[in-house]
Parts: sequence; structure tokens; C-alpha cells
Amino acid sequence: MTGLITKLFAMSADANGVSELKPREIVFTGSKLAFSMPENFSPDFPAENLISQVDLNNSALYESSNKALLLRRWWDFTEKSFFSTNQMGTIMLSISVVRSSVEYSDRLALIDVIHKGLDKQYKESNKTTQADFQVAYPETYESFNESLFNGQRWLSYVVAPMNASEATVSFVSPLSNKHYVEMAFTLMPSAKIDTREFEDKFSRVFIDTLMTSTSLKYEEEGTGNRLGVDIDAPGIDDLVSKKLK
Repeated sequence: MTGLITKLFAMSADANGVSELKPREIVFTGSKLAFSMPENFSPDFPAENLISQVDLNNSALYESSNKALLLRRWWDFTEKSFFSTNQMGTIMLSISVVRSSVEYSDRLALIDVIHKGLDKQYKESNKTTQADFQVAYPETYESFNESLFNGQRWLSYVVAPMNASEATVSFVSPLSNKHYVEMAFTLMPSAKIDTREFEDKFSRVFIDTLMTSTSLKYEEEGTGNRLGVDIDAPGIDDLVSKKLK
């Protein structure tokens, strides 16, 4: 695995230079998100500064919507041949904090909140969009996955157009009973490679590397377990089974 990660970042570094992982953090009201990322950013997409201090109760943060963007970065991926270096695609990471209109008691209820937001965003537009360009998104509990990083549970799901020209893989974890953080990786392969191959060759290891560096730290003891984030909290399968009884 280490050799594969080294190879991956070497490919990206050919275009942009430094690929060493650098730590970052975002301090929220009552919690902190720690993560690391390489700094060999794509030169084609200038990025704004990271918002590193976030008051979850600041209404100005959500002026345009219930989702506030805190960071957005892009990385280019290339593949060398004997004769040339080919641009294979780009991955965009967006980190956002989302304010729910209702409180949720557990992560199963959080899935309902996320689904309603996706439904509102895509359901009506899909009705008037050509089939190839309609967006597929999770519509049942089974469409959501659960990933473990640093002993913490993250909800994960995929949103993608039917033509599979790109895809967004999102990881979500609660910060409070009305706020959650979203780390969304958008895969944008070039015409030289399809989305599945781009995922196999580049994005899977890249995403796993960044998420493995990620953890949530809560000021109040027991908050992680109460919100269902800790590894010893009930998993989604357990919550679904309990709901269906």
C-alpha cells in the first residue's frame, strides 16, 4: 500500500511539485476537524483561504443556503508514458458545514436529513433532464455506506450523472444535533480514461489517504458516542434493524 501511495503522489507531483501531506484543522463550536492534504494543488484552479474558525450558530455563515463552504482544493493526476505525460483527470475536495432545519437524534435520522436535501436538489430537475444527464443519488438507507477512520464512523454516499462523466463521493459526520461536516471528493476524469478506471488508478487511494488522516475531536466528553460517531456506538445496520422491528 505504501508503494502505491508513493506512486500516486509521484504522478501528481510531476505536474505540480510538492506532494508532502500537510496538517490542517477547522475549529467548530464544540468540536475540531483535523486532517492532512498534499499541497501540490492544480495550478488551473485558484483557491480561497481555508475558513479555520467556525461559529456554528452564526446565521451569516448560511446566508445563501444551509451549506457553508469552508475549503475547496483541486489536484491533477497525470500518467507518464515513454513519449509523453498525459493528463488523466482532476479531483476536487470540498469541505462544508451543513445546518439542518430539524434536529436529528441519531445517524439514521441524519440520513433522512441528507436524503431530503438531495431529493430537493435533484428530483424535480431529473424529470426535465435527458436520461444520460439525470443524477443518481441515494434514495434508501441501503444506498448509504459506513466507513471507519481513526476509530470513528463516517456516513458515505455517491452522487453521479447517469452518463458517469464524473462522480462525487461524500463523507459526512455530525458535529451537533443540527450540524454536520461534509467532505466531498468530486472525480473529474479526462477523456482519456473513464470514471471507473480513474477511480481504480487514482482516486481510491487518494481519498483513503486523506480520510485516514481525518478525525473529529469533541470538547465535551461523550459527545462522539451520543452523536453515534465513536466506533462503539451503534452502526447503521443496527439502527436500521432496530427501526424495522
